Amino acid sequence: MKEQLLSLFLKSITVAVGISLVYIILTILTGPISFSTQSVQTTKSTFFEATGTGTVTLAPDTAEIMIGVTKDAGTVADAQKQVNTSMQAMITALKNLSIADKDITTTQYSIYPQYNPAGTGTNGYTATQTLDVKAPIDLASKVIDVATQNGANITGQVQFTLSDSVKAKAMQDARAKAVQDAKDKAQSLAGAAGIRLGKIVDVQEDSNNPVRIMPMMAAGGAKIAQDSTTLPAGSTTVTSNVTLSYQTN
Repeated sequence: MKEQLLSLFLKSITVAVGISLVYIILTILTGPISFSTQSVQTTKSTFFEATGTGTVTLAPDTAEIMIGVTKDAGTVADAQKQVNTSMQAMITALKNLSIADKDITTTQYSIYPQYNPAGTGTNGYTATQTLDVKAPIDLASKVIDVATQNGANITGQVQFTLSDSVKAKAMQDARAKAVQDAKDKAQSLAGAAGIRLGKIVDVQEDSNNPVRIMPMMAAGGAKIAQDSTTLPAGSTTVTSNVTLSYQTN
């Protein structure tokens, strides 16, 4: 019996040594054997939020004006010719005000027949072309005046807005005010509720695109007054609403 136990003990040692040698050889040939483990992370899904508002009010520096020409004639060619003549004179006058080509854009060009009351034929044709003109605010009134003096018989709405550079600066200032307002509210509310705020983990913004619109319209054969045009521009407000999300400790 002792001899059998001794034999089994020696075989066990031999197997263990063999496994160890195999592991050592594999480690030398392929590097350390990696073992994978699974980990579970938990995160807070509820954050402390506060919303702030920032506004900047300033005078608009840019006007966008819709002006145009409409003409009636017995033929398509005559209607086109009359519109083109007035339009060329109008554009030349606008350029003399230092309005750049890129700020004069055609927004509509149409020709349509005028049907007789019986609907059996046409009495002529109407041609129409309208432009969108972007100008510095101090030239807005002059744009309308020179346009009507050179054949414009359509004037549409006037939009007072901000140039891109001024708008960007105003929005930056409004955004900074909104963030500070949100931070102040967060500190006040958290302090009152006994909540310790951590770091800001998210920012959301809702902003506006300020445009002040002055409706104007005259069309057809109506004669537009030749007195100097007056266009009070008022003020424009840029607004930013910001929501800050905090971790809580």
